[in-house]
Amino acid sequence: MKKKVLAALLVGVLSGPQPLYAEWVSLSKGLPDPDILSVVASGLGEGALYAASSRRVYRFDGDEKGWKQVLSLRGAESRVRQILLEAGTPGVLYVASDKGVQKSTDKGKHWKWLYRGIGGKAKSVYCLLEDPADASFLWLGTGQGLVRASKNGISNERLASFPAVAVYSIWSSQEKPLVLAGSASSVYQSTDGGAHWTEVVFGNEKEAGENNPSQPLAQFQIEELRTVALTSSLVYVPAKDRLITSSVSGLLESSSDGIQWKKMAGQALPSHGVRYLAASADTFYAATSRGVFQWDDTRGDFNDLSAGLPSTDVRSVFYDSLSGDLYAATHSGVYRYPKPEFKTALALPVEVRQPADLLALFRHEPSVRDIQQAAIRYAEVSPEKIERWRAAASRKALFPTLSVGTDRGENQNVDLDRGGTNDADRFIIGPEEKTLDWHADLSWDLGDLIWNGDQTSIDTRSKLMVELRDDILNEVTHLYFERRRLQTDLVLAPPASLPLQVEKELKLQEITADIDALTGGFLSQKLKEAATR
Repeated sequence: MKKKVLAALLVGVLSGPQPLYAEWVSLSKGLPDPDILSVVASGLGEGALYAASSRRVYRFDGDEKGWKQVLSLRGAESRVRQILLEAGTPGVLYVASDKGVQKSTDKGKHWKWLYRGIGGKAKSVYCLLEDPADASFLWLGTGQGLVRASKNGISNERLASFPAVAVYSIWSSQEKPLVLAGSASSVYQSTDGGAHWTEVVFGNEKEAGENNPSQPLAQFQIEELRTVALTSSLVYVPAKDRLITSSVSGLLESSSDGIQWKKMAGQALPSHGVRYLAASADTFYAATSRGVFQWDDTRGDFNDLSAGLPSTDVRSVFYDSLSGDLYAATHSGVYRYPKPEFKTALALPVEVRQPADLLALFRHEPSVRDIQQAAIRYAEVSPEKIERWRAAASRKALFPTLSVGTDRGENQNVDLDRGGTNDADRFIIGPEEKTLDWHADLSWDLGDLIWNGDQTSIDTRSKLMVELRDDILNEVTHLYFERRRLQTDLVLAPPASLPLQVEKELKLQEITADIDALTGGFLSQKLKEAATR
């Protein structure tokens, strides 16, 4: 499968500057509840992935432990609405739900309430946003307007100037005091930090698309649309300096001031066909009940990315700016789409006509077989070791058992002299006699030629060694190809910014160090030798 994806990538390289074909990869193995509503990935290089079902939040660290439940809400009326990972702080996350907002500072191990509404619609929190003007505060979109809450949970304030409508999305500019909040049918704008608000988008127009079913995102039945809750989504595309929102009027766009809004050209979409929008630096994505779509400025239309997606019932999408991957939360689990914005107009260091041309860039490095053999030698778990044990055990019966012993003796030589009739008896003690004998014995147990009891111990040790060898080979093989994928990524799609370049380079060094730890420094030594040739 990996070779298939790489081959498809390289075909795109040869065909011109088009988005490359990729495949959706399932991340749902071990996920207790596959009906997922939202998914977010940490952009801090820690590899954590969070997903939420209706009442539970799960974390996936990318290891064999799989998904782990970190939060569960009680009550049939409760529902998780959004997961927010705090920017620049690993392990800190917020969960918005119908009960308020909860916060964890240790990847979900412990939680505390940050905000609880008084009751009714005000209690439900649909969206969260860190305030760029003050990093210690959050914007909360509730069922009855906006709330500005401190991250420490000490204070929160409902903005009285904001109308009592449900807020489903919030965006705030980092360059100017501009805040936008989206409801089901309108966008509200504030240019003074939330003190005053103006309604700038109205949803009274006839829903577009009902008379134009030819557009990619307009293929929804009216009966099907009525089953989807009216919400809105608001995103910003930096490269285009453009805001996009979904509403009952369809998709609308505006410049970053958020004053003048217009319908997007080339599409006709009932807004409740779009469940969620996610933006990258260059474009945006729409999660719908018919799949995932990517806006293409060149075509003025949407690219359908749903091919190969097992479930097109998509609830939300998330674009990871660090890896360039797209994640989809669907009715049947979580899926990852590798680098949907990868462009093929790259100046590659070699002429690439097939995958082997690209992989030839790394021919100076040890092969995976070399790495595996080095790991086996370093851990002393080679199959030949067991064979030597068995051979030695089979020859044991041919060698005798040698035993050496000694015998020591001492005698005083006492004699009795009775003398004459009238004389008393006398004891005559002669010189002491000492003896020292030694002996050597050889014995054979010819039954060992047929069966040696040591074989049982060898069989047990062999089983344990095979298990250990398999674990080592699996780990070193995984690290080898993870390193090779990272290397090809750096060649085919080098990061655009210095922080991402540093992150990728550190990850490459980390994987190299892991391989060295399993091989006794074999990889680094071979790379050093290759560099000196």
